[in-house]
Amino acid sequence: MAATQRQPQFYRHLSPGFLALCFLICSLFSTPSFAADYAVRGNTFYLLSDSGFASTDEATVRLEASTYDAQSYGGVDILVYRVPKPLDFLKQQKDPHKLDLKGNYQGEGAANALRYLWDQWYARSRKAWQRVFSAPARGAVTQAAPALKTPPPTTTRYTAVRQYQPLKGFELVNEFRYPLHLAKPEAANKAGRLEGSSSERGVTPGNVRVPLGKLAPGLYIIEGYLGSYRAATLLFVSDTALVTKVSSEQMLAWTAHKQSGVAVADSELVWSDGNGTLKSGDTDKEGITVFKKTAPEQSYVYGVDSKGGAMISENFYYPAEVNNSKLYIVTDRPLYRPGDEVNVSLVGRQFESARESSRLKSETVQLMLRDPAGSELSRQEIKISSDGAISRFTLPDNAVAGGYELRLVYQNTPYAAPFRVSEYTKPHYDISIDLDKAALKTGEEVSGKVSMRYPDGRPVAGASVELVLRSQRVSMVNAEVQYQGLFPLKVKQDTLKLDASGNARFSLPAATDPSRYVLRVIGSQSGAYPVTASREVLIDSAASRYRIVPDKQFSAPNETARFKLISDWPGQNKPASWNAQRLEDRSAQSGTLPGNAQQFDIQFKQAGNYQINLLDAAGKSLGQSSFIVSGKGLNVAPGSISLLFDRENYAVGETAEGVLSFPEDVNDALLTLELENVQEKATLAQGGDWLKLKKINARQWKISLPIVKDYRPNMTFSVLYIKHGSHTFQNRGLAVIQPKIDIAIKSDKKEYQPGDMVTLELSSSVAGKGAPAQLSLGVVDEMIYLLQPEITPDIYDFFYHARRNAVRTSASLNFYGYDMAWSPRAGSDDEMRYSSRSQKMLVRPRRDNMDTAYWNGALKTDANGKLKIQFRMPDALSRWRITARAITTDGANDGVVGQKTHYINSNKAAYVQWAAAKTFREGDTPSLQIAITQQADKAQYQLVTRSGNSVQKEQTLILAKGTSYIPLETGPLQNGQLIVELKQGGKLVDRLITDLSLQAAQAMHTVSQSIQLKEGKADISLPADAQAVRLQLLDSGDAAFRSVIDDLIDYPYGCVEQTASRLLPLSLAYQKLSDAPAPMRAALRQRIENARLRLLKMSGSGAVFSWWGDSTAGDPMLTSYARLAEAQASRALGLSPRLANSKSFQALYANQVKSMPPLHQALTLWMAADTGEAIRTQLSGLVDQLAKTSPSANTAKANIMNVPDSAQGQQAALVLVSKLASQHKLALPDAIKTSAKAATLSLKKSNEPWLQALAVWSSGEQADTTQLLATLSQNTPTLERSLALLWLQDEWKTAKTSTLAPQGAWRKNAGSSGGIEWHLNSKATETLVVQVAKAPALLNATLKYDSASKVASALPVSITRQLYVLEPKGEAGFTAKPVPWTSKLATDKLYIDEIVLQSKKTYRYGLIEAALPPGAMVEEQHWGLNIDNLPGQDKYEDAEGNEQNTLAVQPMQQRPLGYAQPVAVLDGKVVQRQIIRFTQAGRFTLPAARYFRMYQPDEAALEEGAARVVEIR
Repeated sequence: MAATQRQPQFYRHLSPGFLALCFLICSLFSTPSFAADYAVRGNTFYLLSDSGFASTDEATVRLEASTYDAQSYGGVDILVYRVPKPLDFLKQQKDPHKLDLKGNYQGEGAANALRYLWDQWYARSRKAWQRVFSAPARGAVTQAAPALKTPPPTTTRYTAVRQYQPLKGFELVNEFRYPLHLAKPEAANKAGRLEGSSSERGVTPGNVRVPLGKLAPGLYIIEGYLGSYRAATLLFVSDTALVTKVSSEQMLAWTAHKQSGVAVADSELVWSDGNGTLKSGDTDKEGITVFKKTAPEQSYVYGVDSKGGAMISENFYYPAEVNNSKLYIVTDRPLYRPGDEVNVSLVGRQFESARESSRLKSETVQLMLRDPAGSELSRQEIKISSDGAISRFTLPDNAVAGGYELRLVYQNTPYAAPFRVSEYTKPHYDISIDLDKAALKTGEEVSGKVSMRYPDGRPVAGASVELVLRSQRVSMVNAEVQYQGLFPLKVKQDTLKLDASGNARFSLPAATDPSRYVLRVIGSQSGAYPVTASREVLIDSAASRYRIVPDKQFSAPNETARFKLISDWPGQNKPASWNAQRLEDRSAQSGTLPGNAQQFDIQFKQAGNYQINLLDAAGKSLGQSSFIVSGKGLNVAPGSISLLFDRENYAVGETAEGVLSFPEDVNDALLTLELENVQEKATLAQGGDWLKLKKINARQWKISLPIVKDYRPNMTFSVLYIKHGSHTFQNRGLAVIQPKIDIAIKSDKKEYQPGDMVTLELSSSVAGKGAPAQLSLGVVDEMIYLLQPEITPDIYDFFYHARRNAVRTSASLNFYGYDMAWSPRAGSDDEMRYSSRSQKMLVRPRRDNMDTAYWNGALKTDANGKLKIQFRMPDALSRWRITARAITTDGANDGVVGQKTHYINSNKAAYVQWAAAKTFREGDTPSLQIAITQQADKAQYQLVTRSGNSVQKEQTLILAKGTSYIPLETGPLQNGQLIVELKQGGKLVDRLITDLSLQAAQAMHTVSQSIQLKEGKADISLPADAQAVRLQLLDSGDAAFRSVIDDLIDYPYGCVEQTASRLLPLSLAYQKLSDAPAPMRAALRQRIENARLRLLKMSGSGAVFSWWGDSTAGDPMLTSYARLAEAQASRALGLSPRLANSKSFQALYANQVKSMPPLHQALTLWMAADTGEAIRTQLSGLVDQLAKTSPSANTAKANIMNVPDSAQGQQAALVLVSKLASQHKLALPDAIKTSAKAATLSLKKSNEPWLQALAVWSSGEQADTTQLLATLSQNTPTLERSLALLWLQDEWKTAKTSTLAPQGAWRKNAGSSGGIEWHLNSKATETLVVQVAKAPALLNATLKYDSASKVASALPVSITRQLYVLEPKGEAGFTAKPVPWTSKLATDKLYIDEIVLQSKKTYRYGLIEAALPPGAMVEEQHWGLNIDNLPGQDKYEDAEGNEQNTLAVQPMQQRPLGYAQPVAVLDGKVVQRQIIRFTQAGRFTLPAARYFRMYQPDEAALEEGAARVVEIR
């Protein structure tokens, strides 16, 4: 027998002990990849039962699993069990959706592993023999005995072993292994396909229905195994259906046969909330049982019928209406940008019932603003009076995109109002949509042109443009255009390709009715970030349009029905005739109308569905309507119930007459009258005493329902029947009448030019009589509503909507169970990340950012209901929506509300916009240009340009319709205003004034120095290029505090530490300066909100912080510092701290404490204690550590971030520990006490102001804060400066504004905290004489200036900068090709700016400053771009499992004319890359890149070589 044949049998003859020993020994030497490469563990899959079944049905369950995993396992094991006592079993389940039943896991055993180990051992033994004997010897042996030849290598075959044993205590009905990899996937349900839903995905491999066969009535458990993964779900089989109706204090259940619909009596039912039984009972002869008990939010009714069939119905209840105060909170618009002002108006009523209300009671409340993450950003105290309240918020400049909420609590009830925020980033090209016709009519094709241009006006050739058309019907009401529906519906979507000129033609379907077309164009090129533009088009009707309104909802055959004509759109043609077509057989009736007809009558001959057509004399349709005639022959669509009442509204005492029609013969149905609960109930077979039923035929019943006062303000009549295994129900609401206030808005013109004064006349009336009312009035750019439809409901619907039905109907026919397979061998990954992308959105021609032209939330009309207001039209071309909301607050009409919209336009024959950068460097020669939007087909203009002292330049232009890009002839650039005027025939058409700014050609850096004026005078030496000279006179502690605070507030960078170091002094200033002027307080509060939000956005999982977002691991000291800053800011704003998470902080500290220097530990514990953390145990550990620590020999200057372990750092740690021990009553060893006292004395004498501040704070002594803070220069790291302020804050005593002033050309400026800073108006000289009259003998001061003077590089760091151009490769891919900076660069390309740092030493916490040309943008959002040919680039795996190259998103901060990028650790070589785009053509100078250490800013390195000149075209 050959060796390969003997081998598989060998292990069977070995003893178990020997096999175990072999397994242990071999496993030590075998390859570690066995588990990954050989064993089959399976994978996650889903098992779902999404339907109940009858005993005659083929039962199935749905399985969603990986066919790859199933194939390697041989399929999925399916086991079917029957539950012996269904009700007892279900009572033990908290959530019947997800079965709480552990599997009987056994594992796969050792058979496969032993086969694998034997193969490994056998192969190695053969190799060992080969090493012992020579090749000739082995050849001789195998020639004599061929059976000893080494067989070909074999791979051990894996045998799939079921790793679970069957469940105990249940009857195993069936078990099989389902070959998933061979099964046909389930096709998508085309009939139920919804656009954008999962049904759009089509056929997915591994998504199958597993047949289980026909099962007897009962409750079943379906269990599935795939390797070590298991899932289980419940399956209900019953011939009885269960219907439930739940309300606040009631549960009604009805059981009926699934096929016939006949009521089923004596079914045993249990109502449960998952924790226990609420109620139980049996159904009566009508199949009904009613349980009385308070309903939980989620509950289940399950039961068994007399045949053992199991059924379950899931119920959700939430209150539909609560009669209390209703607060209507509205903002001026639904969409804002970060930094925008949000205007708020609030009105309300106190409701005693759904229709009876009174004015609000006065109360002071807190109005809160929350962001999409639920963080409270701001809070205001407002007083709600009987008239309501008004308020305003300013959004943070860095507010994230998403849904925001205004919240308040009034009379112990919370209220909220939503709005959205979207950040619009500057587009990298412009899109224009030009129509062939300015005025469009119904029936006409809508055609035009889409154009894309780069900022310099060159065409974007070959780009892809997606065009989406949405349409919304409009009507004319009282000569006003009104939209129908909440938002436009999608009509068409097409993809266009731009030609070489950057244009593409389009044509849209003609509108059959007066409509509002909304065109949205999404343009992209070569995978670049897309840009969108929108255009609104109003299409008028070419003919009159009428609504045909019947006087009743249905009629009987030969009964007269009257139809009223209401004009929706005025026109020349008038109604001349009508016809009515019966849809069932296309038979028709017709009649003629007189010229001034306002109504007509019809007697329909047969029952059925009719279409009524209104025609003019030429036979053209002017309107359509539908009408139903009850009786035999009326067809009802399958799956529906027709429930018709003769009117929409009724008065108490009247009788509602209705017809109930089914699509098939029905033997029984459940009839209910529902309000807060099921108020009345009956069955079709048995009837009831609250209504009269009369059978017309097998499918129709006549209903007579007397209206009583208990039915006010509305009621819901519900009908439900069961047949053929499905249930159908229909609700119909009937309402009473409520008065409404009518608002009229009249503008003095329909169209205005930008800058015109707009006058609006408003009137309010009730029942045709003028009535005084309170109004909120907003005038908002209509483009806002294209981007975000109105969120706030109509004020009438909010206060006086029909009462919602509080009864929730469910059925056992649509209950589903599910389970996601889990393996006891698998780990978990609970990390969740999210990202937010801003929009690149083009709105409309504009020169301002005013989306709200006017807002007033507290207007009042006079006694006659009249009011006039005026405002100035913003500098933009757009259509403006005027929204007025009114409420009466006194008299007989108290509490009546109403709402109205009106539209006005702003337009101009020609409109000039700036199309270039505005900030440049000295010596730049840009190609400046403007964009002129011209309305006429063709026109001639004169363009006049002037700036500063330059000569006025004139150009003659001939412009075509649309947007033209015109280059400007300006001469050398100058600081100041550039004025462009467009004239026609000598008359001014438009004027554009643009402020241009010039910066120094070289990179400027701020230099700060502390000086002393003796007898009010000091001579200061300045470099020759000194600019922006500023002076602060520190004549008091107050001035010194404000000076340090202002420096920290205005610090330009934003890592976690610097954000916190900005937030702490802001909070300190806001609390100290409580009596400061309101504008200063508002500005401080806004900056606190901005900084706090930035800090929150930088938080990692568990509220842990690193130095700059995710660039470094979580740091305990920075985490403690960030939490301290956020807590202080929250207290200043009156908010609750957001970052309290003791568990994560304690874990972080415990994990890293051994590697933390004592100073970091001490600071961390001090800051943690200030935020309420328990630190006594950790402090005791630090004391023990210090007791064993020898004095440091490092004499370097203490620096918390970079040199924490110096002698000074150790002394600071001792001082902090001594102070903390005293505060927490922790006894210190005598040696530590002695060392701490010595350290305090040493720090008081140090040259470091922040260490002096620590010593003063810890000892509790008084200090000369003016002198101390005056020496706290800008070169001191921000962390140390901020801590010094905290330690000295109790010494801050506010003082009156100083009267001291420097003599000469100085201009007074106020800092962020109110500190006075003097700016030198004249050019600085190399020797600056500062002189102050009436100054004290010695006056401390701080002098700051900007200079480009080159300082010798102190760091041995080399910096090289390489540019790559991204050449398109496929749909969303690029190849990076290196190009020199001196080559001609293009505005239509993407580039990568690569900066390489190399150092032999290790440096932490550095920053690169990189200059960019004017107008250049860093593309921060480039996820998913596939970029090849970059050395050492990152990779990712796409959806198909293929490895793709990408560019990691690295932290970056935009700066004027450049950007800054953090370098957490520089150790050897570091490569930084950013994607950039050039938008401004011209020739520009770029200063060298600079690397510096953030906490030792004097240590810096410059890029090799001089400043470079780049040319962009």
